[in-house]
Amino acid sequence: MKTLSTLFTAVLVLMVSMNLSGQESKPGYVLIKFNEPAPQNLEKFKQYAKLAGAAGKEFGAKTLSAGKAPEIIEGMGDDDKFVLLEFPSKAHAKNWYSSENYSLAKKHRAGIVDLTIILLEGR
Repeated sequence: MKTLSTLFTAVLVLMVSMNLSGQESKPGYVLIKFNEPAPQNLEKFKQYAKLAGAAGKEFGAKTLSAGKAPEIIEGMGDDDKFVLLEFPSKAHAKNWYSSENYSLAKKHRAGIVDLTIILLEGR
C-alpha cells in the first residue's frame, strides 16, 4: 500500500509540474541590462521600479540578481548593471512584458534610462 501511495504522490507532483499543453514547464528568464551608468531622474526611476516589480509579481517573477555590476571572469565587459528575473515560464515573462501594468511602468522609465531586455527560456 505504501508503494501505491508513493507512486500516486510522484504522479501528482509530475502533473503539477506540467502546463496545460502537457509539456513540462520550463522557467523563463528576463535579463535586463542597464545601458548607462545611472538613471537621469532617480525619483522617476524609483516609481518605475516599484510599478515594474508589482507587475512582475502578478506573473510570478522572482528577482534572482539585481543592482551591482557583474564581475567579468572572461572576455571583455563594462560597468553596466543587470537585473535577472525568473518567471514560471517563458509565456509568463512575455505576458508580464506586454501587460497593462508593465506598460504603465515603462511610461515612468521613458527618457530617463536606456535598457536592453532579453528573454531566455530555461531548461
